[in-house]
Amino acid sequence: MTEPYISTLFGFSRGLERDELARVEDFLREAWAAQYGQSPATLSGDLDRLKPLFKTNASAKKLREIVNELAVVRVERPELPDAAFVGIDDHRGLVTPEGRILLDELVRLRETDELVLGREAILRANARTTALYGKWQREWLTQQLQGGDLRPGTYGFVLFLLFNGSLDEQTGLPMPAEDREELQLAEVVAPVIDAFAVALGGSAMNQREARRLRSNWRVTEARRQLFDQVRRVVNGDIAIYWIDNEHTAVSVLAERLASRSDLTVDRLQTALKRTVEAYNVVRSQLNAVRLAHDRRTRTERLVTELIDGFTSARARG
Repeated sequence: MTEPYISTLFGFSRGLERDELARVEDFLREAWAAQYGQSPATLSGDLDRLKPLFKTNASAKKLREIVNELAVVRVERPELPDAAFVGIDDHRGLVTPEGRILLDELVRLRETDELVLGREAILRANARTTALYGKWQREWLTQQLQGGDLRPGTYGFVLFLLFNGSLDEQTGLPMPAEDREELQLAEVVAPVIDAFAVALGGSAMNQREARRLRSNWRVTEARRQLFDQVRRVVNGDIAIYWIDNEHTAVSVLAERLASRSDLTVDRLQTALKRTVEAYNVVRSQLNAVRLAHDRRTRTERLVTELIDGFTSARARG
């Protein structure tokens, strides 16, 4: 059976005149330099640099930061498919993984004095692209199945439960469904969550978020991503949350926190100190409705275990 003829690579013509191929290669080099402030290096290393932008669930914030810092490409843009280069405006844009792989193949053409991307080049480039996106997708899927990243506010809610001594159903934090009662509780719990979140570099709750708990993403994410540690049961209209096995929960938190490259032990100590202080401010309100189950010595032990666990995890790399 005759194999189908493929006329393009990522939408780029397989055969062009030598000067046209040179223009495309020069442009992709200049565009890469504008994107990263240096010339292209090894293909594998450069593809790793592209991962934060083109992986599954890439950060919109990271994308905006990179786009805002893009330099002007100093050469005229030739005819290039969007798969290889995503234009932002007339003078700026992003080289994609396909674009970086295309550049690698163009270099091969020049070095072998060829003008046509052959079948082997097409297969090689497509295989690399498929493997790359497949790898990023599998990494993301594995991360989600294992829990994914915890946001600062989620840590804050888990720490509230730990510091409050909510360690079983009887001492758990009851969240009422009735709006007024939920608001009253949220006004007490939210400042403690925010204390840790803000100290870790996250954002405090906005006015709308601070009025609810049961549907607050900090609570639902804690339950979803720490399913074995954050327990929940619904009794009538009340959902009760608690920590199951505090030592395991502390170990998991310490490991997760240690994976944050921007977090130092001093910063973590400061964040924990502020969280304990925020809890102490609202403790009397919790105690007035018999929801405070903390013990000072236990809180001190928890802080020490978190710091020690964080330090040990960092040492292991």
